[in-house]
Amino acid sequence: MSSLVFLFVAVVVIIIVVSVVQSAKRRKDMEAVVAQLGLTFYEDDPFGLPALHGDMLAFSEGHSRTAYNIMRGEKDGVNTIITDYRYTVGSGKNSHTYYRTYCILDTGKSFAHLQVRPENFLDTIAAWVGFDDIDFEYKEFNDAFYVRCNDKKFAYDIIHPKMMEYLLQNRGVHFEMAGKSILAHYNNRLAPDEIAPLIKFAQGIYGLLPTYV
Repeated sequence: MSSLVFLFVAVVVIIIVVSVVQSAKRRKDMEAVVAQLGLTFYEDDPFGLPALHGDMLAFSEGHSRTAYNIMRGEKDGVNTIITDYRYTVGSGKNSHTYYRTYCILDTGKSFAHLQVRPENFLDTIAAWVGFDDIDFEYKEFNDAFYVRCNDKKFAYDIIHPKMMEYLLQNRGVHFEMAGKSILAHYNNRLAPDEIAPLIKFAQGIYGLLPTYV
């Protein structure tokens, strides 16, 4: 029994050491990206991002919500934040922690709450029983993306033909608009060299907004 306990402890220690080493490497890689992008790096979250953006689905799921490895600064005239983020669902042996990388643009505008994400099989089932999302006159887009908004007119204003084409070129993307912010992510934690393209994608959404929004 003692040998089994020793083996268990050894495995736990190895897991902790590997996690610490990987986290340190991630921070170092992120700091290198910060230098390239001309942003400021924060290892922890001085802004309280989960609470600040708690009205967004991306920051409201699960518990133990934590933003870290944050990059912040102005890119092309827009206040931009890149953050690693994690949250946990369930508890004990049934818990699972999810990791994401978010890009947030603080635009200074005012938005309704709009959510756009890839359509999945459960959405199809929900539509069959009457819980449909917002549809547009573009079947390919409707088949590819799920759209939800508390203001249908706002959704139709934002998701115009050029926006639909842009999103279809970036399948797999999730984005939200709420308050003054646009948030974009790919539902996973990005490699450091994928961060600049995520910023570019979010800026593309911002650039396609109608001038009257």
